[in-house]
Amino acid sequence: SNYDKLYFGSGTKLIVKP
Repeated sequence: SNYDKLYFGSGTKLIVKP
């Protein structure tokens, strides 16, 4: 699986893309 980094105001969220 590939990990995509999504950047938000004051935090970082990791989502998994199959």
